[in-house]
Amino acid sequence: MVYAKNKYARMVLLLTIVVAFAFALGFQSEAKADDEKQFNVDSASEFYDALDYKGEKVIKIRKNIKIRQTYINSNTKIIATGRTISCPNGALRNAAKKLNYGSVKDVEIVGGTWKSSHRLTLFQFVHGSDIELKNMNITCGIKGHAIELIACKDVEINGCKIKGVGSCSKSCKEEQIQIDIATPRTAPTVKSYYGSKYTKGQTCRDIEIENCTVSGARGICANYASKENKYKKKFHNGITVKNCNITGKTSEALALFNSMDVEVKGNTIKTKSSRTGAAESIGCHLHIFGKISGIKNADRTAVIKNNKVWGGRQAIQVYSKTSSKYNKVTVTGNKAHCKKGSGSALKIGGAKKKVVRGNKTYKW
Repeated sequence: MVYAKNKYARMVLLLTIVVAFAFALGFQSEAKADDEKQFNVDSASEFYDALDYKGEKVIKIRKNIKIRQTYINSNTKIIATGRTISCPNGALRNAAKKLNYGSVKDVEIVGGTWKSSHRLTLFQFVHGSDIELKNMNITCGIKGHAIELIACKDVEINGCKIKGVGSCSKSCKEEQIQIDIATPRTAPTVKSYYGSKYTKGQTCRDIEIENCTVSGARGICANYASKENKYKKKFHNGITVKNCNITGKTSEALALFNSMDVEVKGNTIKTKSSRTGAAESIGCHLHIFGKISGIKNADRTAVIKNNKVWGGRQAIQVYSKTSSKYNKVTVTGNKAHCKKGSGSALKIGGAKKKVVRGNKTYKW
């Protein structure tokens, strides 16, 4: 009998502990949910106030607004579906505060028509990570950038329609989506505002652009330090472009320079440049400009597969200007149209191993 009582007491105590633990977990979960503050904004001033909140937040834009260029912090989600946001002097950017992709984290922007015709960058992220831009309609001056990623990683741009508007010269090479290296020449304002430690040749990693329509002087470009020899050995790593419709009006539709672990699949890529003798008239252009460093051998690859491509001098070119090469380049299942003729449609080099098969070439 004594044993039974003791056993009953232990069972009651154990049950009490379990219930208390479950209650504590539930309280913590509720507290965590409460930490995410919700903002419903109907004006620019309310939008600025919401952005200033330092904690985790969701900002829902409920009316069409006109904003000035302003700063965005970590842990911010903006929902702008169905709204028009006029941004004559740019939209959002972050301050450079930390290295190692730590200046801004966990940013998501969903929907909205974001409009500008000025020669400024609308969305600029520097030394950031975990950034998602989804289902946005962005209009930007053709001499500027709709989206500029300077030394960022883990970025997803999905379902966006991006268009450069206005006029530019036949030699214009400004891209609407810029994947950039951080150097004094490529990011001068970053150096002047935040210091030289933020422009030491840091590059981008794991950038995904999918299901987008992009039109500009250049469409999409991964940049390199063309005028700074010591940074030409710096490479982006993990660039994916899938199921997009990309147009370059005066230069390449898609140019990925000093980029490794590249995947270009299922896109429609068209360059309308009249300079058919120039590299800028290539439709899809991959190019190594420096000696590869800091990239694992397994990542020194490029895959260009199942695309429809139109270009001037070439439709698709993979090339190295140095002794460094891709370990493997795969070019398969593409339909390549070239103004110079079908025999010039593909120029595939700069690789230790090449797999080039199942492509169809045409004179355009």
